[in-house]
Amino acid sequence: MHSSLSSKIQRFIRDARLLRSGDRVVLAVSGGADSMAMLGLFSELSKKLRLALIVAHVHHGLRGAEADADERCVRMFAELQGIPYRRVRVDVLEFRRRTGSSVEASARILRYRALERIRLRDRADVIATAHHADDQAETVFLRASRGADVKGLAGILPRLASPPVIRPMLPATHSELVAYAQRQGIPYREDSTNRDLRFRRNAARFRDLPLAGRMLKINPADALPRLARSAGRLDVLLDDSIGAIAVPLVRKEDEHTWTLDIDPVRTFPEGMRSRVVSDFLRKSGIEPTRERVNRCSELLSLQTGKILWYRGANVRIVRDRKTLVAQNGLVRKFRPATVRPGQEVSVGQFRLKVGTPRRVPASMQEDPAIAWVDASLLVAPLRVRSWRTGDWFIPFGMRGRKKLSDYLTESKVPAHKKDMVPVVTSGSAIVWVCGMRPDERFKITPATRAALQFTFTSNV
Repeated sequence: MHSSLSSKIQRFIRDARLLRSGDRVVLAVSGGADSMAMLGLFSELSKKLRLALIVAHVHHGLRGAEADADERCVRMFAELQGIPYRRVRVDVLEFRRRTGSSVEASARILRYRALERIRLRDRADVIATAHHADDQAETVFLRASRGADVKGLAGILPRLASPPVIRPMLPATHSELVAYAQRQGIPYREDSTNRDLRFRRNAARFRDLPLAGRMLKINPADALPRLARSAGRLDVLLDDSIGAIAVPLVRKEDEHTWTLDIDPVRTFPEGMRSRVVSDFLRKSGIEPTRERVNRCSELLSLQTGKILWYRGANVRIVRDRKTLVAQNGLVRKFRPATVRPGQEVSVGQFRLKVGTPRRVPASMQEDPAIAWVDASLLVAPLRVRSWRTGDWFIPFGMRGRKKLSDYLTESKVPAHKKDMVPVVTSGSAIVWVCGMRPDERFKITPATRAALQFTFTSNV
């Protein structure tokens, strides 16, 4: 059994061009049967393919002693095989608390980040995961049930470019990998949560797919991966035909932000428009189900400022004037903070520095990132917070009060950045709209005896 499986994996690696002779490979090993079998197979194939191996285990900080035992199992077998071993611990629950992502999504994000750090540190070429044919069947089944497009039905790809990940076990089934591990005497661990049907993937694996297989008289681990391969080939053709038009319309603005140009996309035929919107959602970290694609497409025709929330992925999409803007990990308003003269505080992506009262300088630099005010007019404590609906101030140089929401709109602050604008308050009054304009009531006059300087800088 093991020699035929080894030959099957070797052929797949060759045909899919996953590896080259001399590559350094980080093997992502959890301790379960699939990844432990992959470790055994790669140990067997490494001499034939002239590969340098590194075993990497990511401890998610979940499942207590059970997870510790998984780590020991992987470490001991790696040492037995004489393969360098790396272990990284991540805090999934803290990441979930900070981002609002689900436990599963948080674990996946942190796991791939950790594996990529190991790859870079060890100067390896690729990361290998143990996704197999049953994983592929489950993925295609779940995506189809949510109305996935062609790209979604392509399922788990044999190779990802960034980070560089390969899935060399895709032609093997779970039962083949378990049988290989047992025949070779490879130890492995059983995750007690794998049979918990409250998790959607577990329900698909142990209940839904076996039932569908019996009723339809098919083997899902064979039929659904074949569908994935066909969808993948069609997806490549669509990318070739539409990509040149669509790619420039979806842009990465920074680590947390993607944008989609509205006007060109609105003129596209429905099929092309849906594909571009799907690409935008996918790059933003959102699985593009049919319902999500439809809702996002509707946003193209709505008024500026409308928002779609995808709380499980901690992503929001804002309809701006000329673009849809997807933001991940930045969508919470600032936590209010108290600040005193001589202090500096962090405000979201920014820092606010407050000087100490001093004599009025002979000249004051004109810079929107700096504000000078009359210190005697301030009431302690000063606070810095996000602006709120109903806030108003008297912009410097004007007489009448103005709603802050109107001021931001007239200042052409993009809709997706409005709630990232902090204000400094004294009592109930706004002293400064940070980085924009101070309030007329706190301006320095000839009667001012002590001036206070605020400075607003980026943390990024």
